[in-house]
Amino acid sequence: MANATTFSLMLQFFFVTFCCLSYFSFAFTSQDYANALEKSILFFEGQRSGKLPSNQRLTWRGDSGLSDGSTYHVLVQILL
Repeated sequence: MANATTFSLMLQFFFVTFCCLSYFSFAFTSQDYANALEKSILFFEGQRSGKLPSNQRLTWRGDSGLSDGSTYHVLVQILL
């Protein structure tokens, strides 16, 4: 009987621990994912090259790579 009681107490302990961890991870997860997604998109916007749109969020980033390949007479087609 002692083994069954010990097992029951251990099971209850793990259940309560799991519930607490689930609650705390859920409380922080949604904001962290939204923040991480926003920063990731901003990072990839900053990595663009070529003629940048006028609504570029990173004001310090300008057009780049506009004459890449010109020394070797490579034709670059701009996709719009």
